[in-house]
Amino acid sequence: MLMDVVDKGETLPVSEIVPFRLTANIIDALGTYKENGIFQKSSQVVMQVLRNNKTNIMSFLASFKHELFNETSNSKKTIDDELKIIEDKLTG
Repeated sequence: MLMDVVDKGETLPVSEIVPFRLTANIIDALGTYKENGIFQKSSQVVMQVLRNNKTNIMSFLASFKHELFNETSNSKKTIDDELKIIEDKLTG
């Protein structure tokens, strides 16, 4: 379900205030330049690719809307809300 990967931290008993945690262990594993090297550049490139392909990504996700609606107890509105969140994130 989309909710499992989109803003999941906001639904925890103690809500997360960041979209993900970049822990010290992960930073150490990134090598010499830590988060300011390949990780940063790769993240920027991936985000640009996602934004450049926003229409295709949203079409792909929308094609599963009815399947998601049938498999979950959530309402269609909830799925539409999740798709809107993804679209907003891809827009920037």
